[in-house]
Amino acid sequence: MNLPLDAGRPGLWTAVSLVGPARNRPVAVAHLGLRTRSTVVADALSLAATRGCSVEDLARLIDEDVDRLDAVVTDDAALAGLALLWAGQGDPACADRGALLYGWLAASGRLPELPVHHQATAQALLLSGRARELRDLLPILTRIPAPVRHDVEVDLTRPGPGDPPGGERWLAWERLLSARFTDRGLVPVRVRAEGPEPHLFDRLTAAAPQGPGGKILVTVVVPCWRPDEGLLSSVASLTAQSYPDLEIVVVDDASGPGYEHLFDAVLRSDDRVTLLRLQANGGSYLARRAALEVARGSVFTTQDADDWSHPQRIEHQLRTLEEHPSAPASRSLAVRAKDDLTHQWFGYRAVRDNASSLMVRRDVEERAGTFLPLRKSADSEYAERLQVLVGPVVDTGSPLAVTRLRAAASAGGTSPSSGPTPTASPSGGPTAPGTGAWVIVPTGPRPTRTCPRFRLPSSEVFRTHRSDRRPSSWRSWATSLLLRVARRRMRASCSPGGVAVAPWRCGTSSAPPRPHRPARRCIPPGTTWSSSWTTCTCSPGHGPCARGPSSCWSRRP
Repeated sequence: MNLPLDAGRPGLWTAVSLVGPARNRPVAVAHLGLRTRSTVVADALSLAATRGCSVEDLARLIDEDVDRLDAVVTDDAALAGLALLWAGQGDPACADRGALLYGWLAASGRLPELPVHHQATAQALLLSGRARELRDLLPILTRIPAPVRHDVEVDLTRPGPGDPPGGERWLAWERLLSARFTDRGLVPVRVRAEGPEPHLFDRLTAAAPQGPGGKILVTVVVPCWRPDEGLLSSVASLTAQSYPDLEIVVVDDASGPGYEHLFDAVLRSDDRVTLLRLQANGGSYLARRAALEVARGSVFTTQDADDWSHPQRIEHQLRTLEEHPSAPASRSLAVRAKDDLTHQWFGYRAVRDNASSLMVRRDVEERAGTFLPLRKSADSEYAERLQVLVGPVVDTGSPLAVTRLRAAASAGGTSPSSGPTPTASPSGGPTAPGTGAWVIVPTGPRPTRTCPRFRLPSSEVFRTHRSDRRPSSWRSWATSLLLRVARRRMRASCSPGGVAVAPWRCGTSSAPPRPHRPARRCIPPGTTWSSSWTTCTCSPGHGPCARGPSSCWSRRP
């Protein structure tokens, strides 16, 4: 079956030139299409997989009758690459076609020969609602990584509307859901069958015996912007921690009216909860910086406003810090889940490093500072900076949280970036932090402070090789670049009279002036040039300057 091609269609000849790579390396070409979202790449995969079908003709053929693919398909690997491209684009129609292609390849017995697509097949079928079809195909999908297979089995076991809460399937699902935690010696996770919460995620619970506490007060910062009911679940998971000595600072990042009932409920939930309100939205990391200004704990960590922490998270991370006294911070893993407690995100595993779980000693701030005033990834950058300037960050190696997987995060805000300028509450009287009431800080411009004792890292930290002037590592190069960008932003955000003495601190311009330098001594024109001289930018008619402490250093003649 040959379908005519329109020779005048834009991008056709580019697609034809990609047919060879699409046949030789279809997965790499599919990744190119996922990055560029180009229909030309999809066209090339379609041409390579069939007898000249364009991607539009092939999509029409799949929508009409997928069984007719036998008449046009000539390359199974290229067709699987097109299925990978469609399934990963995020468009529901394309994702459904990708799942249909994977299902057709499996039904025709061609999928075992394509082991690289086993994980994509399982995730595409689950995300498109073909759980029953996946159950039949799961025995032949032998190359799915063990962690992904576990998540697939958890989602396949999840009870449906007809399964009674507390029944056999419900209990089997809870056992699989808890396996990530119980395998590490943690208490199991349960899901309440009923409750006022609209999502299963918000019904997560676990019972851990509360410990005796310790001498260390841990500050947990929870920034939020226009939160939903997930804020109550997030704070409830913190108040249920087995380590009791906590200070929980919830930061309202200028959410505006309409959210007072949520903040009031959070304040009433526990005496250890404190609310900090910001006048202007500045993003999650500026909110964290503002909270650290009033924090009393000697160790701090953070949590997103819609995530859930296992009740032993603070205890285990603090114990890890105590076991490694030279480590500046500890970090844990997290399991990603959606509102319905399914785990599938196409192409990714559910367990990942939890960047927001970073638990930092306060005494390292003088050496490494705090979060940069950025909108994205400042916690990951902070962990990298701590490793460069202080020492390695130790990982617990165990999942201690369940992070919510959504299209858009509820914390962080989307309005233009601005510095956090906290405001007073309508009550008008100052209250001390930690009293469970509004935290009062002065209004107006950000107060200036004296210069801190630390300075920017020396050039040895971000040294470059003299041979090629390239950074010694991509991490140090990226950190150096972010430091320069943040310093420019901080310089613009300092109050009048303040100067940016570091990317994360503002200082004052009251520092003593630089010592006076003598006037330049310029050599009149006509003097013989010597290698010990340089040229200064003096008045017209003057030439090289003599090298010395009073010389001006400029370009050579």
